[in-house]
Formats: sequence, C-alpha cells, structure tokens
Amino acid sequence: MKTKYADLIKQLERVTAAYNSALSAVLNLEEMVSDQSDVIGISGGVAWFGDKFENERAIQLGADTFTPFAIDCGSYFSLEHSDKYTRFYCTAFGYRVLALVDKGSVEEAYLLDMVALDE
Repeated sequence: MKTKYADLIKQLERVTAAYNSALSAVLNLEEMVSDQSDVIGISGGVAWFGDKFENERAIQLGADTFTPFAIDCGSYFSLEHSDKYTRFYCTAFGYRVLALVDKGSVEEAYLLDMVALDE
C-alpha cells in the first residue's frame, strides 16, 4: 500500500514541512511582538484559495498610543462596534493598525470624528 500511495505520501510530507515552517514563523512572531513596548498584538491571517493568496493584517496598539498616532497620521478609517468597546482601524505609514477603545471614552469621541471625516 505504501508503494501505491507513495506520491500522495510525499505530498503530505511536503505540506507538513511547509506547515511546520509556518508554525515556527508564528512562534517567532509571538516572541517578537512580546518584546515591543507599544504593540499589543497582530490580528489577521493568510488564506490560500488555490489560485491566489488573500491576507488581512492589523497591528494592535493600545488606545493611548493609537489615538494620537491615528489623529496625526491616519487615513482609511473604519470601525466595528461591540458592547464594551469600539474597534478602530486606520492606515498610517503603510501599516494597518487597530485599537480597542472603551465605549464613551474621550479617545472614542475623537476617533469617531476621524471616521466621519474619512467617509
């Protein structure tokens, strides 16, 4: 049976090796992020759809860092609401960044104005 499926087994081995490389890269990313003072994390992923890659990535900053950075340098604002916070996104210097901002906070009021101005 091993001979019959030798080609498939080789493909599975190659895909597993690629997966392990990707996992190693993710672990390196986690270590790098934890060493950064203003970066909280990165959200997003990469999906392969057979004929193309599609990726979504945003670097998460704390609201106190994100707000002045977004006001001074941000464009392409968007947001998502939840019960406790608003998730704001913007692009600054080619980076897509986000922050979770408490509902009713001063930061939220400023950033809601920025989103409205960008629409």
